[in-house]
Amino acid sequence: MDSLRNESDAGSESDPLLESDKSDSENHENGPKDSVTSSLETTRVPEKAPVDRWNVVYLIFYLMGIGSLLPWNFFSNAKMYFLYKLRNISDTNPHHWNNTKHYTDLQVMFESYLTLAAMLPNVLFMFLNTAATKYISLRVRIVVATSAMILMFILTIILTKVNTDEWQHLFFIITIVSIIIMNAGSAVLQGGVFGLSGMFPEKYSQSVMGGMGLGGLTAAVASVITVAIGSDPIESGFGYFITAEIVVIAALIGFLCLPCNKFARYYSEMKPRPRSPSINYFEQRVDADESAVDISMEISYGESGSLWRVFKKLKLPGFCVFFSFTLTLSCYPAINSAIQAQYSDVKHPSVWAGMYFMPVSCFLAFNTFDLLGRTLAGPLQFPRQGSPIMLLLCLMRVLIVPIFLFCNVQPRHNLPVIFHQDWIPIVSMAVFAISNGYLGTLCMMYGPQAASGENLELAGAMMSFLLSLGLGVGAVCSLLLVKLV
Repeated sequence: MDSLRNESDAGSESDPLLESDKSDSENHENGPKDSVTSSLETTRVPEKAPVDRWNVVYLIFYLMGIGSLLPWNFFSNAKMYFLYKLRNISDTNPHHWNNTKHYTDLQVMFESYLTLAAMLPNVLFMFLNTAATKYISLRVRIVVATSAMILMFILTIILTKVNTDEWQHLFFIITIVSIIIMNAGSAVLQGGVFGLSGMFPEKYSQSVMGGMGLGGLTAAVASVITVAIGSDPIESGFGYFITAEIVVIAALIGFLCLPCNKFARYYSEMKPRPRSPSINYFEQRVDADESAVDISMEISYGESGSLWRVFKKLKLPGFCVFFSFTLTLSCYPAINSAIQAQYSDVKHPSVWAGMYFMPVSCFLAFNTFDLLGRTLAGPLQFPRQGSPIMLLLCLMRVLIVPIFLFCNVQPRHNLPVIFHQDWIPIVSMAVFAISNGYLGTLCMMYGPQAASGENLELAGAMMSFLLSLGLGVGAVCSLLLVKLV
């Protein structure tokens, strides 16, 4: 999932890096329904774009992509830390805190509350971020959002060094509130980064997505390494959060340095143009006094699509992306991280069963295969846009959910364990994750293509909302599935 939340903000941001608002942008959808002719403001564009020397801007976008999702990834991977903090302090056995048979209510429910506290603010603040683009500058939004994330990480890091055994419920509440604030900031940061990268060549949007995917995989690998070196749960939690803090601070510094880069200024200061209007008149003339090109265009716009008209065109990809991410968040990580190895309950479990099974079968497997699915979507692009096979493949993912539920999920009170073998949840997770990455990416690619002309940006915003809505609904469903098991 990890990368789950990465495309949800594409198309929601479009204000330039250095402008304070978008009041100067044209709104062509307020005209009459019949075709009208409008003239775009003359834009002065240098004859040759600057070069991104040493790929500095590319690396900054990559870093910002990592920073936007790393907080969620590290929180979801720091399960051992939170299990220890929320353990039964009256149980003197030093091994029971990590034994599902001795879990407290807070330990059982923390994973689901974590998912809920992360996804619901993401949906809400994506709306607020989109609405604020006309009134609050991109710089202010990103700086405030990132600063809030930094402050919450400082609080979380301090709590790792404080003995909270006597006030576990208060610690639980503080943690959930900090997660809400952190993910609200993350939503604003993602929206801003995707909007800004959209003003640059295509590979810069890809760098943001790649950074998000790498952030998820990095957190999963860190989880396995922590287990391998036998780190204390408190120290491992401290390591997770201090690393995320450093990355977020570095991302903020990188963003603040962008205006100092000639290449970044060139693209961020360019006026946005409609993507595919019907051009009636196009004229270029070179100014004799300056090395610049004045571009004057008269553009004929067709009938502006209403929200409902555009939404109807997105029925297939919109439903597929909503359903896919709802299904994914229903199981991952709340159900998948609770699956135990086959011989984990014996007196002396193996190293694999006792230490490596959960981080490898859940977090590492999901992030690896999800990233693989996202990568394959570009060159393969099957099924094609509008094909009912897309809907069929998305619906078929439901068949994997009962497999997870009937694996060795602990604790459980209602359903029996049918699949005891360790390879079953691992193979199921591989199929589940690669299909999530592949189908989700295809839907986000095909959605805007279903619209036309001036409605492309509106279609992209709708697809982003449906993806985030799926994440939020899936988080709620995960609570129900935990109770069902």
